[in-house]
Amino acid sequence: MTPAAEAMDDAGWLAGGAPRGRLASLPLHLLAITRLGLILIVTALLAAIYLPVTGLRLRRLPDRIYRLWAAIVCRICGLQLVIRGTPAGGPGCLYVANHCSYLDIPVLRAILDATFVSRHDVSGWPVLGPLARMTGTLFFERRPARSGEQTRQMTGQFEKGRSIILFPEGTSTDGNRVLPFKSSLFAAVGRSQGMTRIVQPVTIAYTHLYNVPMSLVERPLFAWYGDMDLAPHLWQLLHIGRATVEVTLHDPVRPEQTGDRKQLAAICRQSVADGLRKSLTGR
Repeated sequence: MTPAAEAMDDAGWLAGGAPRGRLASLPLHLLAITRLGLILIVTALLAAIYLPVTGLRLRRLPDRIYRLWAAIVCRICGLQLVIRGTPAGGPGCLYVANHCSYLDIPVLRAILDATFVSRHDVSGWPVLGPLARMTGTLFFERRPARSGEQTRQMTGQFEKGRSIILFPEGTSTDGNRVLPFKSSLFAAVGRSQGMTRIVQPVTIAYTHLYNVPMSLVERPLFAWYGDMDLAPHLWQLLHIGRATVEVTLHDPVRPEQTGDRKQLAAICRQSVADGLRKSLTGR
């Protein structure tokens, strides 16, 4: 058993997700209930304050309020953010990151003022769907035939001076690797008339649990991927505390310095993969 797993076992929760006993697991159940309640309260307060101002219509949430919500959620979930590098900033930046968990959303949004691209079915999720719509999320279907229309939507956001966060792997992983980047939506950075866009690769790495380096087995406690059910995974995650998330903001890449969108995607993917390896291994 790894040191991190031993720490979890001492707290009453095994790395496999099974409680040692009712008495031992009771404090962790209370922790999970408290965390879930706080997240719901913070989200409800946000809606209660903002919706009346907008006439009960789901208009775009101001960046500063969304960023505050994200930072509070990270704190409630016990996530300590370690930020390396500086956001490129400026209007119309495309941030491209690896994706391993729904936690990536508050983690990145606590750092970056940008609009997410999400799969279309998220808009119908309870709580998360309305929140995503309030924050201006772009909902895209995973269909190659729609890529042209989706690229135009992204271009429209850039021309309004908004930045976008994209997960170009097209799915989530176990947090131990980076999949190839799909290049179709990278075309959006080259379509805005009269404006030079930049792309900034971003690495998200879940590195420590209880201040001890995570093992390959422990990282999926935070990663949500494959056919995992959301509710059980979230419930288990809320029992766990003090995790470190490293976010590395790499040097920006200018599209005109690359041959085409496929080369641009490959360059960004390599930066993200190198960053993940460095964060997980320390070298």
